[in-house]
Amino acid sequence: MAVLDEITAIFKGEKGFERLFSLFLQKYSSYERVEKGISVVLQNPTEVEKRALSGFIGADYSKNKSIRISAEKMEKAILKTKYGKQLEEVSFQDILERYHGKVLVSNREVEEAFLAEREAYFHAFKEQANIALFLRLLEWITNTKSNRFYQLYQHNQQELTAVLKHLEKAFSMFPLEDDEYLAVFASKAAGNPHAFDADENEGKLFLYALQIIYTFENDDWTIKDLNAEERAQMLYHYGIMTDDLLNFVSVFQLAGKNKDGSENGLLAGAVQEQAFFHLPLKEVAKLGEAQSISEVNRLFVIENSSVASHVANELIKDNVEETIVSGNGQFKIATLKLLDIFVAGGGVIYYSGDYDPEGILMAYRLKQRYGDQLVYWKFDVDSYYLSNPVKLVSERRLKQLRTVEDTALEPVIRTLMEERKSGYQESVLMELVGDIKMWK
Repeated sequence: MAVLDEITAIFKGEKGFERLFSLFLQKYSSYERVEKGISVVLQNPTEVEKRALSGFIGADYSKNKSIRISAEKMEKAILKTKYGKQLEEVSFQDILERYHGKVLVSNREVEEAFLAEREAYFHAFKEQANIALFLRLLEWITNTKSNRFYQLYQHNQQELTAVLKHLEKAFSMFPLEDDEYLAVFASKAAGNPHAFDADENEGKLFLYALQIIYTFENDDWTIKDLNAEERAQMLYHYGIMTDDLLNFVSVFQLAGKNKDGSENGLLAGAVQEQAFFHLPLKEVAKLGEAQSISEVNRLFVIENSSVASHVANELIKDNVEETIVSGNGQFKIATLKLLDIFVAGGGVIYYSGDYDPEGILMAYRLKQRYGDQLVYWKFDVDSYYLSNPVKLVSERRLKQLRTVEDTALEPVIRTLMEERKSGYQESVLMELVGDIKMWK
């Protein structure tokens, strides 16, 4: 309609109408219509806007700090122009659409179109997926309203497509026959040894995907941001190693066999030399069995490395054949992997740690992992007081102990909560030595 084009051209040629038509477009996006009851407000109108609207509407807006204009008011003003009779069947919404040069689309329609396109995108991946684990990942994504894959779809579909293809390749390699370095695994899956690095976006999504599939077999797992140690543990759960030379466990007088059944020469040599040394994850991964050198298949885990070293020296003096392991204040994968192997062979672990929230939580974590094969060692009230508790413990740290549900730890936890002071292994060092010598 030529007349519709003419009046639209007049509106577009007048700068004073720009903001008005933009605001009405926003109204349509929200309400899916622009009609009688729909109005917009121009806050702090410029002089150009005041003149344009005053002249067109036929009202004096020269002193207004805001101007409210309804769709009905615009239609009435249009009918008063020389085009009025020819535009009687034309709504202001028609003019608004012609002004913007496109079919008006509401926010709801945009959202529906977006969701339909997204569904089609992931459906296409499902149709061609032939890896069961990858298909389960896709099902999780499409059944989870908000997730990181949807976020990436919204921002960069090209990157998401590459990530999904790499994940499909990665999942096709599970379960791994042997432990593998992350760089090697990433090179096979993505063609880039650094693709799954911790600081790469794809690496973060890979870890996110691993957590998702981990929930398939562990219902109580909560997907979260992982710290470095948790990340390493999650990767190693799937046989992927990171920084294996820096991931070690300290061992003293430990015996073991390789996966092929042969004696592990490294451990045998260390026993012969009575060496207390760092065993890297790479070497732990070779073990098929791990045993104590004592007649009773037990080992003593001592959290503090300096205390563990001193205890070992005392055992050497009296020629006491017992096995000591130290995680050096934290449970690295190498430590947990070694203990897993030891427990699988029927061994029993005696664990001693500091008398603070962190030490008790570490003991509790091991108890949850190994059950009856983990014995709390010196986690009693008398030992707490022997540890010379003097350092104040903050309320924030004490609150961590609320997650512990073990009656065996209740007395020492209650005492620690009352005293609000932490004690350390150094003060019960000789008691630890005495226990081992007495139990030999």
